Amino acid sequence: MWNKIYSKQLPAMAWGAGCAMAMSGIDMALWDIRGKACGLAALQIARRRAETDPRLCGGVSLGYQDPSALVDEARPHLEAGYRAIKLRVGDSPKRDLARIEAVRKAAGDDIDILVDANTAYTG
Repeated sequence: MWNKIYSKQLPAMAWGAGCAMAMSGIDMALWDIRGKACGLAALQIARRRAETDPRLCGGVSLGYQDPSALVDEARPHLEAGYRAIKLRVGDSPKRDLARIEAVRKAAGDDIDILVDANTAYTG
């Protein structure tokens, strides 16, 4: 269901943000329904998924700090066992790459690094 809604909202451009917020509410409700059907809290289901789904990540979506400060912010998530880190980028390609490279060097090759430029690089 989520994928179907998501694929329909992409061409909507201006409506995308509102659709994303609505999808988030639907997504949370679906997790809750699934948890109740299984007799588990949604968090317990998410933790089980985290064991097999590397896309679940630490929520490092911070501002445009120095690479070393970003590594310091990311470190607790890595130590907690997350296998993916999401970084906020979008102030400049050169600085974004420096931050990503610093996190990669600190984290190693065994995690995924996701980035979100919040439409900063769209025309």
